[in-house]
Amino acid sequence: RALARWLAARADVHRVEPLRAQRVHNKWAGPVTYQGGGGAGGTGTVTLPYAPVQGGTETIALVDTGVHAQSCYLSGAGKITAYVAVAGAGDMQDGALGHGTQMAVSAAGAASGASGEFNGVAPGAKLHVSDIALGADAEIPDDGGVDLNAVLGAAQAAGATVALLAFGSTVDYFLDSGYTTAAVQIDTFAHAQPAVLVVVSAGNDGFLVSPALASIAHAKNALVVGATQNANAAILPHVGAEQRASVQQYTGLFGPGTVSAASSRGPTADGRAKPDVLAPGEFVSTANSANCATSLARASTSIAAAFAAGA
Repeated sequence: RALARWLAARADVHRVEPLRAQRVHNKWAGPVTYQGGGGAGGTGTVTLPYAPVQGGTETIALVDTGVHAQSCYLSGAGKITAYVAVAGAGDMQDGALGHGTQMAVSAAGAASGASGEFNGVAPGAKLHVSDIALGADAEIPDDGGVDLNAVLGAAQAAGATVALLAFGSTVDYFLDSGYTTAAVQIDTFAHAQPAVLVVVSAGNDGFLVSPALASIAHAKNALVVGATQNANAAILPHVGAEQRASVQQYTGLFGPGTVSAASSRGPTADGRAKPDVLAPGEFVSTANSANCATSLARASTSIAAAFAAGA
């Protein structure tokens, strides 16, 4: 603390903050994003088929762990307009968990030579990919380790109209405001480029019960997305027989009107109301980056943010 006070007193020091490690945070979720699925206490039902906005005139800037560009959902002509390895960070490939690929597909994936069941919310949109992770574990640089203002600026200059970021560090609400360098960089960009919507995930620390928004979810000028459960029809394949009966009987207690237990709650550490919106992020199936014939079950605000970005 004495060192922090000494640094803070220097005229050439702009800010002092802890160095934190960051982590990365379909058929039914798309319709829920557009239709709402009955709302709180509703039936949790949606109408299929549905006609979403295709997003054909939009480009989504994905800042993540990279993507498997060969995925049948991303390999269509012109789908990825640029794939950039951020200097000192990205390695031009997705990690073993496929986080970036799942984000890309959930937002804008369009099946090529396969069923479109797990297409993204905006299958006509294009993607500008900024890879900021290294290695098989796809570790994200520490908070502030990448200049997000510069990364987003480059994507905007290339035509991006929406930006999607789903990672961040855990904020200690007792020690600081949570307004980290990464959040400042996002706000700096969003303030200078109001035509670009910056979408970020709230974080997956909802089990802490108390407010626990991720670092970038403290950005003031970004749309912060929390997660709800998916439509009831999407929940059933993920639960056992006993739970399935409960879902079918107590429709008002499950579904898109129920906030996911994992979704980080607000407010921010400095008292602002966040997250801003909710989208499906639990009991969600998304594309398997390694096998287009299968899907993967996912539960996170990352997926919720991807659906919101596509919408």
